[in-house]
Amino acid sequence: MFVGTSAKNSAWAIKRLRESKKMSARQLSLKSGLSPSYVAKVESGEIDPSFKAFARIAMVLEMSMLEIFFCIIGESLDDQGTFYDQAEHDISVDEL
Repeated sequence: MFVGTSAKNSAWAIKRLRESKKMSARQLSLKSGLSPSYVAKVESGEIDPSFKAFARIAMVLEMSMLEIFFCIIGESLDDQGTFYDQAEHDISVDEL
């Protein structure tokens, strides 16, 4: 999906975000228009979602794609299992 991330990182973040919204995998499937088997493969880390599928997932989770990306990166950098905390890590465009 993104350089430096793995399907497992993406899977972990997407599943955890979905669960935090009290949404079942079936509900995510129905609301996003993705098949249940596709969602299951994404959440198991078997595949990375396509850009279009990732955008649909973000829309259903009511998050921007960038917010989900930070969750993915945060998980891959944080061995404690916590997401990226934007309040603690604000970065200006000039710092990028």
